[in-house]
Order: sequence, then structure tokens, then C-alpha cells
Amino acid sequence: MRSSAMAHQRDQQLNRQQIEMLKLGLLTVGTGVTDLWEVGLVPRQGTYGPPTTVLVPAGNSRAATHIALQRNPAYVFSGIRKIKPPN
Repeated sequence: MRSSAMAHQRDQQLNRQQIEMLKLGLLTVGTGVTDLWEVGLVPRQGTYGPPTTVLVPAGNSRAATHIALQRNPAYVFSGIRKIKPPN
């Protein structure tokens, strides 16, 4: 039971860290430091899964693509577009 509780606590901490990183990324987009990119991904040859898109805050399209592929190693790049903020 103790190991289960410790694993749950680690998961909770990881979730909090991920939420804080997301908030920080969106703050950089909101202040104009970075842009928000929609990166299209398709499964690597020999793997299964649906095509997907991910939103990535980054300074340019190359950085956004790199981040998206790092976070989704089972996928390859299929396209990208810059998300324009609402007026």
C-alpha cells in the first residue's frame, strides 16, 4: 500500500509540473514572447495510431516541430501552421 501511495504522489507531482509548464508556455504566447503552433503528426511506419495535432508554444516553426517530435516519438511530422491570436 505504501508503494502505491508513493507512486500516486509522484504522479500528482508530475501532473502539477506539467500544468505549470503549460501555464508558463501560454503566458509566453500571451505576452508575445513566443507563438503558438499547431503541429500535424502521423504515426511512424510500422506503428499504429491516428494522425493527430499538438499545440506547441515556440519561437519559430522549426523549434515547434522539434518539441512536438520529442514529446511524441512514435510520430513523424506532417505539417504545421501558426495559430493567430484573436483580435
